Amino acid sequence: MAEENGEMKGLLLGLALGTVLGAVLGVILAPASGKETRGRIKDVWDTLPEKTRRTVDKIREKLQKKEDEGLPEGEARG
Repeated sequence: MAEENGEMKGLLLGLALGTVLGAVLGVILAPASGKETRGRIKDVWDTLPEKTRRTVDKIREKLQKKEDEGLPEGEARG
């Protein structure tokens, strides 16, 4: 079970990082003027910490739910 949770964490972390990287590259590679591109990059950079926090929170919730589902009924985590 612990090994499965480690694999799930790695998968979800990879998906989160891939999403962030894809968004940044999409902004950089989209056809636009230099000034417009810099503005987009700044917007992405400014919102990145909040988006990352929300993504990490969602991953934690999903992992917690998976872990709780694996416990026998009546057994508490801790």
